[in-house]
Amino acid sequence: MAVSQIELRRVAWSEDVERLIERVPYPPHQTRAWYRGRLAAGEVVALGVFLPGGADVRAVTLYRLEQGDWGQELVILATAGRIPGVDLVATVWPVLESVARACGCGSVRFETARRGLVAKMAARGFRPGPLIMRKVLS
Repeated sequence: MAVSQIELRRVAWSEDVERLIERVPYPPHQTRAWYRGRLAAGEVVALGVFLPGGADVRAVTLYRLEQGDWGQELVILATAGRIPGVDLVATVWPVLESVARACGCGSVRFETARRGLVAKMAARGFRPGPLIMRKVLS
């Protein structure tokens, strides 16, 4: 299936979002309930990716605004989903950057353990920050 366009819309928590977010392995201390609660409280925004005219969320990015080293900062908390034939980084990143600029943000931050994503985002002007290491105590 070749997809030439997608639609991006702000979304509420739904079964689609739940299904996508349950696949996010990182960070381990944030549960679906945490994301759902922050979204319901208006502390987190969910940007859904749809096929044109579609009702099913095919991918989602959760983000919030924080005060950071460079003033207001857009923090990408989680991203999940895929659409075959669509480079979601190339498609969604410009929208997130526009949102950050419109909100007066001086920077955008995210954490990842995916080396391929690090390389892809470095090509878009990102630079690695401090390395975060974590051991989950159970």
